[in-house]
Amino acid sequence: MPDIATAGRRQLAMERLGGEIRLVRESAGLSQKMLGDALGCTQGKINKLEDGSNRVKLPELEKIIEVCGVGEEHAENLRKQAYEIEELPNSMAQPSVPAWFQKFAVLEPAASAVFSWHTERLPGLLQTEHYMHKQFSAAGVAGGELARHWRARRSRKEIFDLDQPPKYHFVLGESCLYRTPDGFSPFVVWDEAQYLAELADRYPGVVTVQVLPFTARLPFAPTDFTIMSFAAGQKRDYIYIEHPAGGTEIKAEADIQLFHLARQRLIDAALDPDESREFLNTVVAYARELSETDAAADYRRQTAPLMIHTLGVGRRKGPST
Repeated sequence: MPDIATAGRRQLAMERLGGEIRLVRESAGLSQKMLGDALGCTQGKINKLEDGSNRVKLPELEKIIEVCGVGEEHAENLRKQAYEIEELPNSMAQPSVPAWFQKFAVLEPAASAVFSWHTERLPGLLQTEHYMHKQFSAAGVAGGELARHWRARRSRKEIFDLDQPPKYHFVLGESCLYRTPDGFSPFVVWDEAQYLAELADRYPGVVTVQVLPFTARLPFAPTDFTIMSFAAGQKRDYIYIEHPAGGTEIKAEADIQLFHLARQRLIDAALDPDESREFLNTVVAYARELSETDAAADYRRQTAPLMIHTLGVGRRKGPST
């Protein structure tokens, strides 16, 4: 299996070559169906070659060059790109990683920056072992399958330790800290908040964490989304939304700009990184106290989020009274 950085480079190279194939097809005045007919394949396959989902095999590339009437100098450049892709190991696909997440997983290490917004559920990169175990167990995952998921998550976290990792910027809704899998758990809240508070110190210059408190001034909280940005000329921004049916990539340029606007609004409304660390440390202290109380104190456990909130944490960006 290739390392995660190599997998990312391979995916970017496939998308770059696919984009050039689209340009030569359009320059030749051919539709995807017409080119597919000439190659003896479907329009759907041509679409996958052009968007980088499938690798272009060398015999297919030669046929494309012939059908589209590509000049020799340009054709040699296309061949060079195809040879370079051949030299890179195949994708890092794993049985424990859903098919719809594969593209995200291989592009991530090639990104220069990743912004990620989450309202209710912490993303896999930020989940501690206890949070992860409760989440998968509550979903009925156990035994060998649980072990495979755990290994995949641990492997993905290695991205923080790359020589040149993406610069991560997480904005987390306050609900993320309290809505633990399979019911409220003071210990999991404590464990997660402590991990998040220490993360930026553990990876300085790589990880930024901001908390969006309940009192933040926003007209509404948008759905969860992630924006991956790449070095100039490599690839346009990749915007991804995860939902119950899988994941969706946002491709329209006008929509991409709207997500960038939403990103900036979230950053501006959230507590700054220092205030967020202070917020998390307050949550740690209260959750630790709560986890050490008598088990009969169910009411306090159930109302912990409200009680933490009423301590006054995170009010600096709240509405005026």
